[in-house]
Amino acid sequence: MTYLISAAKHVLFVLYPKARLKLRQGRRESMEGASPEYLDLKQLATYASVARNTLKKWLRSGMPHYRVGRCIRVRVDEFNNWMDRFRVGASKPDLDAIWDQVMKEV
Repeated sequence: MTYLISAAKHVLFVLYPKARLKLRQGRRESMEGASPEYLDLKQLATYASVARNTLKKWLRSGMPHYRVGRCIRVRVDEFNNWMDRFRVGASKPDLDAIWDQVMKEV
């Protein structure tokens, strides 16, 4: 049955090459509204506004990722958490002031 379906698709695409293009466009349009949990390097480069070579350097320096064969995928939330560690200008909480405030309330 699978062979018949693939043979039918092949005949369809040979006779009507635009059908293949429409099928691909339909797949892209169905994915446009979705926000995937895992991104490949091309998608992540667009998301982070950096070059793919920069991402490859970050991978070597410890950016969290998943590798399945030659495919590299990065979870968006893990990437955001990893990037937060490099934020400049974020003040660290004053633990002494927090402790004093808690003790005053007790």
